[in-house]
Amino acid sequence: MKNNTYKVNFTGGDPLLQSEAVGELAKFIQLKKIPTYLESSCYDSVRFSQVLPNIDYIKIEFKTPDSEFVDTKHYSKLLENEIDCLKLATNSGKVTYIKVIVSSRTELGSFKELLKKIFDIISESQLAGFIIQPSYGIAEPNLEHLFSFYDAVYVYYKDVRIVPQLHKFIGAP
Repeated sequence: MKNNTYKVNFTGGDPLLQSEAVGELAKFIQLKKIPTYLESSCYDSVRFSQVLPNIDYIKIEFKTPDSEFVDTKHYSKLLENEIDCLKLATNSGKVTYIKVIVSSRTELGSFKELLKKIFDIISESQLAGFIIQPSYGIAEPNLEHLFSFYDAVYVYYKDVRIVPQLHKFIGAP
């Protein structure tokens, strides 16, 4: 590692696919006093719990059932794991962020149901940030749609952000 390394992010695909390697690498990095970040869909709370001790910052990516980013027959299991990961992260005192990717197909009703489930188990003070990320391209939501999601989150959490998928704008995969 270079002397000017100031943080290490584990993201892309899903780092939990390689949880053992991520856990060991994160442990090594923390020994160097370098902060570690994990961004995950949290599809597996057991794997998440194994890497959690070696991660400083967590971003949990939640999905809605109508977003078309997950098979609907597996959605309830995914949501259960996402909620478990959120509990684990906040109960361990980790700096925790939530991100929800939305598309033009994401319905406000299902988005609000997800918010209720999230904020029934955590308080505003346990969260470091809430990010709404619009999909880019074919199913991109319009501004009116985005602002309705923003308003729905704002009821629970004031520091909500809408952040586009910048890597798509610049043509990166």
